[in-house]
Amino acid sequence: MDTTVNRLQGVSNFISRYIGIYTVFRRVSTAVRNAINNIKDLDKNITNIAVVTNMSQEDLWGKIGEYTSMAQQYGVATKDVYTVS
Repeated sequence: MDTTVNRLQGVSNFISRYIGIYTVFRRVSTAVRNAINNIKDLDKNITNIAVVTNMSQEDLWGKIGEYTSMAQQYGVATKDVYTVS
């Protein structure tokens, strides 16, 4: 009886650890996917702005720190600051 209980507890512990690891993996992969998509969106905005202005993409990417600070200050996405600038 004790060995059966111990085995069940072992299986339960294994399942709990597996679910925990899986959850962490899913959250990390979702965060990475979202970051990649955000960078792609930002790059599209920068490309569009570079096309209609006399600024290069390098110049616009060089302002990322400044624009990120403004975005945080106003509670908006960095790409939105680029769009309205």
